[in-house]
Amino acid sequence: MENGMQNGTRSNHDREPAMNGVGGEQRALDGNSDKMTSVSAQATGPPVNGIVGHVPKSDGPPSAPYGARTNPNRMNDLPDEVNHITQGFIPLSTILVRLAQATHDDLQKAIVDSANIKWMPAAINGGTPNGADLPDDNSEGNRKRKTTLLRFAQDAHAKWVKALVITDWSRKADAVSKLIDLKAHLDGKRMMFDFTQNDLIGLKRDLTQARLPRPDLKTALQILSTGEAPWIPEPGYITPPPLTAEEQIKWVEELNTLLSLRLNLDDYSKIPHQFKDFSIESGRVTFRVKGEFEVDLTIADEDFEKQFWFIDFRFAFSPSTARVDNRLMNVLEARVNELLGTDGLASCYNFLHEFVLTHKINELKRQANELARTSWTGNLKVEPLNRALAIQYWTGRYGPNAPKSWVMVAVQSGKPAGGSQDAKHPSRLVAKWYRDNKEIKDVSLDFNVEDLSAEGLLKSAISRHVEHILSSVHEKLAAAPRFVRKETFMRLNVSKDEPLDSFLQMQLGPKVNVTLVIEPVTGFAAVEPHTKYALQGESRLNHGGKDPAEDGVYCLENIRWGYVIDEFNRRGKSTGWNMTKNPISGEEVKRVIKTREHYHPVFFQRQGLGQDWFVMMTLSLSGDEWWLIQVKQTENTRSIAAHLNLQLTKGQPDLSDTFWDNLTLFAAGIISHYGEIGQLHNIGIRYKTRIATGHPMPLEVKIPSLLLGLSDILSLPAPEADEPVGAQPQPSWAEDKVEIIYNGLRHSPSGDAESGGRIPLGTTVVALVQVTDRAKFKQLPAQVDKDVSFNKRTGQFRFLMRGSVGQPIMEQLAEHIRSVDRLVALLEAIRSARGSMKVVEVNLRRARFTYPDVQPTGSSEEPRQWTAILDMSASKARLVLEQGNPHLRLLNYLNKLANTQGGLTILMAYLVEILPLLKAADYIDEKWAGIGDESSAHVTIIPRSADWFVYRYELQGANGQTRRLCLDLRSRNREETGYWMLRRENATPDREEDDLDKVLRKVFDNSGDLWRGFSGSAAAVQGSVGVLNMLIATDEAVRTHTQGGDLAAVEAALKALPSPVRISEVASFPMPQPPPPQQQDRRPSQSQGPQDRRPSQTQGQQDRRPSQSVGQSIQDRRQSMGQGQQMRLSQAARPPQGQRQNSSNKASGTKDTPFVLD
Repeated sequence: MENGMQNGTRSNHDREPAMNGVGGEQRALDGNSDKMTSVSAQATGPPVNGIVGHVPKSDGPPSAPYGARTNPNRMNDLPDEVNHITQGFIPLSTILVRLAQATHDDLQKAIVDSANIKWMPAAINGGTPNGADLPDDNSEGNRKRKTTLLRFAQDAHAKWVKALVITDWSRKADAVSKLIDLKAHLDGKRMMFDFTQNDLIGLKRDLTQARLPRPDLKTALQILSTGEAPWIPEPGYITPPPLTAEEQIKWVEELNTLLSLRLNLDDYSKIPHQFKDFSIESGRVTFRVKGEFEVDLTIADEDFEKQFWFIDFRFAFSPSTARVDNRLMNVLEARVNELLGTDGLASCYNFLHEFVLTHKINELKRQANELARTSWTGNLKVEPLNRALAIQYWTGRYGPNAPKSWVMVAVQSGKPAGGSQDAKHPSRLVAKWYRDNKEIKDVSLDFNVEDLSAEGLLKSAISRHVEHILSSVHEKLAAAPRFVRKETFMRLNVSKDEPLDSFLQMQLGPKVNVTLVIEPVTGFAAVEPHTKYALQGESRLNHGGKDPAEDGVYCLENIRWGYVIDEFNRRGKSTGWNMTKNPISGEEVKRVIKTREHYHPVFFQRQGLGQDWFVMMTLSLSGDEWWLIQVKQTENTRSIAAHLNLQLTKGQPDLSDTFWDNLTLFAAGIISHYGEIGQLHNIGIRYKTRIATGHPMPLEVKIPSLLLGLSDILSLPAPEADEPVGAQPQPSWAEDKVEIIYNGLRHSPSGDAESGGRIPLGTTVVALVQVTDRAKFKQLPAQVDKDVSFNKRTGQFRFLMRGSVGQPIMEQLAEHIRSVDRLVALLEAIRSARGSMKVVEVNLRRARFTYPDVQPTGSSEEPRQWTAILDMSASKARLVLEQGNPHLRLLNYLNKLANTQGGLTILMAYLVEILPLLKAADYIDEKWAGIGDESSAHVTIIPRSADWFVYRYELQGANGQTRRLCLDLRSRNREETGYWMLRRENATPDREEDDLDKVLRKVFDNSGDLWRGFSGSAAAVQGSVGVLNMLIATDEAVRTHTQGGDLAAVEAALKALPSPVRISEVASFPMPQPPPPQQQDRRPSQSQGPQDRRPSQTQGQQDRRPSQSVGQSIQDRRQSMGQGQQMRLSQAARPPQGQRQNSSNKASGTKDTPFVLD
């Protein structure tokens, strides 16, 4: 649309065939071959007309093919064959809305522009004469305002006139749209007619070659008679059947064989030296030239004199394309086949070799241009030459007239000077380096022709250039007297590949080193660290106009003096060491350092080391020294109470963070060592010192270790003890030696800055204890506890103790050693249980172990594993049992037993030995719980001592009186085997037999599984299931009689038990006996039980056999019980001591008869 008009006349829009996008016929249909495609693409657009509301929408999709429409009504009332053109249509409403918005915006702009025009109206003094009008304002500002408004009105008028014309034409949109569709349809049909006509003409012209020749009677007769004619070539009218997989494999194998024979026999001497690396596969031979190319050739004839034929070509270097472009491949194929037909493989190699060399140069050129446009922009200049490439670097480093440096890559002929070309040494790519307009011939660049990298080649040359600059500076500095006397440090690092890795480092002062590097891209020098002194040095090197190799020495020396003063104070303060005023006089300092040289003392104080400890450093010509001093305050003066020379550094100190951290470790360790020695003097313990080895401290920190006696540490009183323990014997499990080593701080040396020095630093100390027998501790894990570990290889316990600087750690060490001593006793006790107990988890605070339950013989239930925990976190051990454990009845006694001397050993054995008894107690309680209310009968189980239990039955008699039946269960030893003997209490021979005796005789006169009756008593091996079977049988007989059963019912109940009582089989019952002496070594205990295991017993039940030591321990612990414990609801009164001893020593009822358990 034109930008306005100068008058209000209507333009001749009738000549424009396209209005509002409706009449835009396809001018592209001008004879191109793809006109029908263009027309079809336009016909598939959305059916949107340019006029809103004039044409109805089509029901079906506009792009549907012919015959697929369901609604014949079209918006242009044309048949479906005529496609509707909608491309480029714009709604009229959109044009009007946008034109209105544009007019509004132009009006606002015209008003704003008019307001911005400055003008002064003509001043009129007084009114006008005779009421005449004011004269016209012809000022410049007024005229500009009027021009602005008139121009806006004229432009708006022209635009809206055009809109009016478009609106008039929109009323004829239907007819115009239909005309467009018809025009497009007719054009398509006309093109189809032209294409068909051309095809027919071409077909007629081609049919001239299809005339039949004269009949060949000879060939016809041969074919009719024999079926074939050898002289007739195959016309290929019928496609031959495809080759099968076997035929293809056979064909390829034959071709491979021919190639192998030709290359290894006939053409072996004709193969170029570079083509000796070849492989034959898939009917082709692949010649490989390392770092250059791979070419695939084949043959087309069995005659070895025929040429090879080109198949494929691949580059064998990187970066390169995976596949050569098709156009280039066609050129290579034609040229290589031509060379193969004329000169053979040698010409093929020479051509491809020279082609690859040229391609490599072009690749380097491409990479160099890419670098010049990206990361190296403004610092590279690439100049291509005749089969060569020159790359100039550091173009902005020096002035335009300064010497230049560049790298050149060219093809060098393999022909020696004055000689002939050697086929084994063809031409190759070489890289030459020019520094300051001179070729450097004695330096070779790293140029990898297999992996081309222009950047890598540049870095290789720049690395040599940087090495030249830094080496020149280093040589001149090394000749200075300060470096000759090795008073300071200097290091030159050179990298052949990465220029940034090359640097010259020189020590500035106590901490900081200055590093000189050359930036590889720009060539400018950079000095680190970045300070004002470094910036001055950089400016002098980069913009001074002198060679850095000559001027670098003076710049580095000036920078060094700038760092020496302020770095010393700043870096020490950042790590917690603050410079203080001299706490002592100069005379005190002289008394310590003892030197006549001029010196300057500097005092530091570390937060957390104490207010009376200082570190003093003296700077002098004789050398720098570090001292740790303790200052004591007197009435008027301060003097040195203790001092020690810290051998931290040699020569000039390196004030790095590591140095200050090591100084903190050293000072804290010496102060702690000083405090430990003071405590040992106070408590009177002897000690020795030696140089600690194998500690994790830095090599610069060497603190001696302390050697103490283990028995001396155990003699220290426990924290809860009221009196000193006194001298203790040496433990049998460890050597009488403890080595105490300082292990460092608990946190970073600078981590307590927020405390302001009020909180002492936390230290860690390690104590090592060597065990005598490492096999005893094989069950221990490597990390026994949080602060205790055990090394199984060396057999050492490692105790980690935490404290503060100057705080002694002897109490912690004694507590750890006592915990280990208790743990050793526990492991030995578990080991003495003969495999019935298993350790699940063990550490110094707790030990979790399991032991199997017992089940009566004949029970189908699997015995569960009871889990017990021995809590040793407190000073007294505490046994924790899970819910339902039978040992809960004796938990108080077991806890008391665990805290006696040697009680852990007895505890572990006692848990196993009395488990059948307690299991029987649970069984008895469960059976009597249901009949207590009916007959007022109950049973109470009272432990008299560790090996004496009383089962007291309270029964209801016939006359209403309560009867009491007491059964004694005691431990007995026969022939080194422990037994539990059950008999009735006070069962004397002269006592009249009652009904309870008759009931008990049904048990005592018979036998069961692993128990045996002896008329007036019964016995079972300790720890075996026989004890449980014996007590269950006895309780079953008494309970059946209590419920009103006669002797026959008692006998029937005994036979109905899961482990039935064998009535009247006393003589035939085989009791277990100890194993023969030669078999005792192979059993976990000396009296392991019967050799033949019953099928109804589990493995855990059969293994429960006490040892002699366990039985003897129970006998020894008989008097250790405090008071009897009632195993039911009420507490039973303990009998008098005399009565208890009497009943335990005399026989009750029958005489003890010796017997043997098999």
